[in-house]
Amino acid sequence: MELSQEKQEGGWIELRVTGRLDNYWADHFKTALDELIRGGQHKIRLHLAGVSYLSSAGVGALVRCHKQLDSIRGKLIVGLGAVLALTLVLCGYAAMSIRLAGDLTEQIYDGSVIAIDASQSAMIDFVKLDRTVSRILRDYETRASAEDLDELKDLEARIVNDLDIVKERTVNADVLDLISQIKGLLVDWSAMRKRLTAITTRREAVGMGAAKDSMFRTIEARINTLSDATKEVGFYYRENERELVSQSRTIFVAIAVFAIILALAIAGVVLVRELRERSRLEDCLMSGRTNCAPIEVPIRR
Repeated sequence: MELSQEKQEGGWIELRVTGRLDNYWADHFKTALDELIRGGQHKIRLHLAGVSYLSSAGVGALVRCHKQLDSIRGKLIVGLGAVLALTLVLCGYAAMSIRLAGDLTEQIYDGSVIAIDASQSAMIDFVKLDRTVSRILRDYETRASAEDLDELKDLEARIVNDLDIVKERTVNADVLDLISQIKGLLVDWSAMRKRLTAITTRREAVGMGAAKDSMFRTIEARINTLSDATKEVGFYYRENERELVSQSRTIFVAIAVFAIILALAIAGVVLVRELRERSRLEDCLMSGRTNCAPIEVPIRR
């Protein structure tokens, strides 16, 4: 790779780059740009028409230079050749594809997958709650301790938290209605829980156990339905996302093909001009003329 500089009017400086801008030369290119900026050159024209190869490190150097100048309100103009333009187009296409894939993965994971996991977690916590209450009722003679009640409250809070996670990640009306129903039943249970410490006889324990079993069967059925609903919503969400990915991929491919055709057309025009100029030069030389390729001499001021 070769670098050459030329100061121009209006405070601009042109940096011409020819050859391969690969991973090795990208560091030298980056250093040259840094030196220009540190030296007070905030208006840079990059002439890259002579670059035959551009690596990802070279693209990174260009992006870094743009950010540096943008932060100090500088200006950067880049002149591209056909090969380089095609490379940047393909880089942009790859970057958009990777970003789209990342966004879809995040949406699927943060949406349906976490909602399904939270509904299953709610069921696990509910089973623990049921077993703990049954143990307390079975050992009613020892009375429920403060630790027992704290454990029940903690399990209830975890269930509510699981339900909130599902609620944050769905817009399905049926799912939201189920969550509301389960929370209402848990509020009713919390009022019943306060009577655990007042049980002194077997009859009271049996009576409360029956009431608890009736309420908990309803809660269990609602949570099971919620789990099935989140799985169904997640299934249709992933199906829709597959269709969206397919459509987006088709659009990106069309854009990339158009860009490639455009770059090839530009390269063709440039090539035709060069061939035409070379043919004119050969005709001129064959005719015996001596001023076929005049050299421009800069005017001294």
